[in-house]
Amino acid sequence: MEELKKRLEALNGSERSWAAAVFCITFAAFAPALRGTELVSDDLFYFFNAVSVKNSFGNIFAPVLDLVTPLTSLSLYLDFLFWGMDRFVQGAKLVNILLHAVSMVLFFFVIRQIRWKGIGLTPAWAGMTVLIFALHPQRVESVAWIAERKDCLAMALGLGAFLLFQKGAARGRISWGSAGMLALSFLAKPMWIFFFLPAGALLLAERRRFFGKDDLKLLLPSFGLFLAFVLWQLPAVLESAGKAASTGGVPLSFKLETIFYNFGSYFLRTFLPGQLFPVYPYYNPNCDPRILAAIPFLLLLTPLLARKPELREGVLFGVVPVLACFAAVLVPVVGFSRVGNTDFADRYSYLPSLFLVTGAAFLLRFNLQEGTALRRWLPVLAVLYGAGLLWRTELYLPAWNTNAAFVEYSLRHPEPNLNMAISGACDLFAKKKYAEALDLCKNKLPESPRYPKDFNEGIRIFTLALPGLILFRCGRPEEGIRFLNTVYMDPWCGTVRNLPIDFAQQVFTTGAEYHLKRYNDRKAAANLYMRCSTLFGIHSPHYAAFYAGMAALVEEDHRRAAEQFRRAYDLNPTDKRPLQNLNYALGKLKEKTP
Repeated sequence: MEELKKRLEALNGSERSWAAAVFCITFAAFAPALRGTELVSDDLFYFFNAVSVKNSFGNIFAPVLDLVTPLTSLSLYLDFLFWGMDRFVQGAKLVNILLHAVSMVLFFFVIRQIRWKGIGLTPAWAGMTVLIFALHPQRVESVAWIAERKDCLAMALGLGAFLLFQKGAARGRISWGSAGMLALSFLAKPMWIFFFLPAGALLLAERRRFFGKDDLKLLLPSFGLFLAFVLWQLPAVLESAGKAASTGGVPLSFKLETIFYNFGSYFLRTFLPGQLFPVYPYYNPNCDPRILAAIPFLLLLTPLLARKPELREGVLFGVVPVLACFAAVLVPVVGFSRVGNTDFADRYSYLPSLFLVTGAAFLLRFNLQEGTALRRWLPVLAVLYGAGLLWRTELYLPAWNTNAAFVEYSLRHPEPNLNMAISGACDLFAKKKYAEALDLCKNKLPESPRYPKDFNEGIRIFTLALPGLILFRCGRPEEGIRFLNTVYMDPWCGTVRNLPIDFAQQVFTTGAEYHLKRYNDRKAAANLYMRCSTLFGIHSPHYAAFYAGMAALVEEDHRRAAEQFRRAYDLNPTDKRPLQNLNYALGKLKEKTP
């Protein structure tokens, strides 16, 4: 008895050591992200939302980029309060890294609890499995990008919920603590919406039988939360599907082809990350047939393996549930109503890859015979594989330090992300490298009949707006306004909102200033300012208020202008223009007061 007690204590000590190692190595691997000095891309929207919460706490429920994530908004608001405006970037990145490291410790304890035929992974097996997942370059986007706080927060809460579910299931009881943490994870990001599937897969794997009444009872809370969330989001989902249909569809054959391509791409890149690129690579309408064949191959291989009696149990209660979990959590990403390549964003692999890595660890553990050469060399191979992943991760991290690096890394790809190509052209325009900006548009912004219609139309609108603004910069406003008027009158003008915010504002403000200076046409100028307010108000309420104030100022409604400028400044104190215009409007009001 004493000997058994000593062995258990030694095992627990090893488990604690591995958990500490997982936390420290994960944190150290992502610490270089703290060199980041700028808000990158979508970070701006989350930062502005955090600032707006300071003025109205109800803004934590405001959608950011069309997604309601109140817990994420609250956490970034707390970052803003704690770190202050000057240290917000490094502070928020630090919290992301800590959340990721904590998630990996939870993941370690989760897979340590899993049993196949009564046997689990040793602390060393579990630790190496978690580190391979934690250090994978696919994790960089979720951890180094402040905007993906929602990923890190939802993962930590979801894994915490899963650990509590395991403990409750071991006793045959519903864990209401698990249900509570799961509900909180939905408020960070609903990526664990199909929680009942991996929970059910766990029960299948451990009990090696199909569900009974008691098993289904354990899944009821998570399935109830799933139904409640779907009903809550149903109007938004239907609206989104309607918008997708109205913006132009793609052929059904291309939809099915792209679905297979996306599943195959995420599956293969989990194990062979050589095709990954630091900034979610590119929207490619021409699918690689090698990746396209991956999922159909697996669908055919699985039933063939299940025909062998010695493999049947492992396939039915191990392989199939793992692949089902992987596929299910990718469905909200890949979609079925509006299918695009989704730019192969690495952040979408954060949860799906977790199931693949776990499944692979158990397959190796229980199918490699003791004493074989591969079994003996496996620890060395795992360390080399992990080191290779870490090397790629360290190469990727600098891409998320500044906006310039973000664009530069993307443009290194022969077919870069189209949004990054547009950002690159806008940066060249800002630096007065006009010929290079136009050349970039010509070479890096192709149109394709296989893109959704709004995608092609957005490219077309940009290629009209860019030369128009260049002509203004070159002192040829009469020619430039012809391009801009074409943009203003185009039914797809709304795609301007998807351009980099500084450039997009210039598209409207240049025209407004032209009408004021050239013709003193206040009505036309006010109309353009209001259109600017409407377009950018969707994601940036402070811009909506600022340009509404500009429209009122042009129309000489100084009281309304002052109200809008005050609101704009309250929403974003970092922008000094509202304060300057507020003082001007208040000065005009004083002149009118007898």
